[in-house]
Amino acid sequence: MIQNLAIYEVNTRVWLRKFDKPGFKAKIVDVPEQYWIDLKSKSIDYVWLYGVWQNCEKVIKETCFEPSLIQQYSTALKDWKKSDVAGSPNAVYSYTLNSKLGNQEDLIELKKKLNSFGLKLILDFFPNYYCVETPLLKEKPGIFLNCDKDYYENDPFSYFKPFPDSEVYFVHSRDPFFPPWRDTAQVNIFSEEAREHLTNELLSIAPLCDGIRCDMAILSLNTVFSNTWQGLISNGEKKNITQEFWSIALNKLKENFPDVITIAESYWNQEQYLQLLGFDFTYDKTLFDKIRANTVTEIKSHLHSDISFQNRLVRFLEKHDEERSVHLLGVEKSMIASLITYTLPGIKLFYDGQFEGKKVKLPLQLIREPEENENSKIKEFYDKLIICCKERVIKNGEWELLEPIKSGNGDESYREMLSWKWSLGSEVRLIIANLSSKTSTCRIKLNVYSSDEGVLFRDLMNDKIYIRSGTELREKGLFVELAPYKFHLLEYKSGEGQSMF
Repeated sequence: MIQNLAIYEVNTRVWLRKFDKPGFKAKIVDVPEQYWIDLKSKSIDYVWLYGVWQNCEKVIKETCFEPSLIQQYSTALKDWKKSDVAGSPNAVYSYTLNSKLGNQEDLIELKKKLNSFGLKLILDFFPNYYCVETPLLKEKPGIFLNCDKDYYENDPFSYFKPFPDSEVYFVHSRDPFFPPWRDTAQVNIFSEEAREHLTNELLSIAPLCDGIRCDMAILSLNTVFSNTWQGLISNGEKKNITQEFWSIALNKLKENFPDVITIAESYWNQEQYLQLLGFDFTYDKTLFDKIRANTVTEIKSHLHSDISFQNRLVRFLEKHDEERSVHLLGVEKSMIASLITYTLPGIKLFYDGQFEGKKVKLPLQLIREPEENENSKIKEFYDKLIICCKERVIKNGEWELLEPIKSGNGDESYREMLSWKWSLGSEVRLIIANLSSKTSTCRIKLNVYSSDEGVLFRDLMNDKIYIRSGTELREKGLFVELAPYKFHLLEYKSGEGQSMF
């Protein structure tokens, strides 16, 4: 049975500030119980506390005031101060709770509290790197990728020499398509010592949470790692690696903590492979990109994927490292993008501030966000969408992709329409969306068995009722005409004799 779970992500260091009081900085155990109750009322299943681990303030001065970052700070927070810059939470110093958020016992207490409200907790794991100041560089140098002196002297931006009294050189981590992250030290995923160490780190996180989101999981794949770091990996290391790190680590995790779910941050069409390696869920960046690009044909192709694969995808429109949808798409298009994203099978990922229509993407190094007015239209939209997505027919029903057909008169605009339905018994929810800048028409063939008196369709998002002839529905299909970026989420009954009169 399909279980469409929902995750709510918060940027923890920033989000906590809304609970501060004069002279008092809130910690994770100070969040009012009513906040969690309200989240649960929105049918949220998991809370993802992004960025909770201890980072190192020592690196802030050296890595957090580069011109490109300063420009980002000024764009996002015009009155930012140096005290607002707290370093990237991704550059983990140790997998203990950041001391400014509380202590390890607080994390355990929070998990218990969330569980008591029917919520579960997700935390991060960063397999590719540690903070550049990590003591592990001295304690376990063998787990890191190192380089020769020539690399460092030719490119001190990408490589570093951590110890003045030692001619040892290490590598800053990076995505192969972007500059290096200078506050990090790259782990050598081809080192057996590194694999054992990372597996143990994963096992140390598991008792503290109900789910683990693995940052940039693709970078730890053998092929990706080898291609990214060509020239720094010996042929011997490559030959000794016969298994993927994730296969080993996730098997070990499931042996010890079978109920902890795992989520891979995944790109480059590696989602299915990561699922095969043992991940419970993987990001659906494909859908995210295609919705933003308005490529309806490619969206349809993607949605033809096997349902067992789609059920394990994390569908999102916003998260901490993406532009806000209202800023990027505008109000109207962001709403249809949300409707499409969150009425599909798989896990729904929402980001703090999304329901209120926030526009500012905050750089990860900042711990203060600007004041933004709530967008009443976006708020009303999400209030309705959440109610719809809470219903059993969508949470537990059977999903089916539908094919809009030509409405007649040679009109080809049906190609711009997307449609699917959820069914549970006789209850049906029908989604139809026009993801184009022109008015589009189509017909939708439905299995409706009713008397010729007609069938009643109730639009749950637009508060309208439509009555259509049963004969016409059976013979020609439901006629739909939608203005640019408009949609229907229709409620009706499909069972024989289930005319709603």
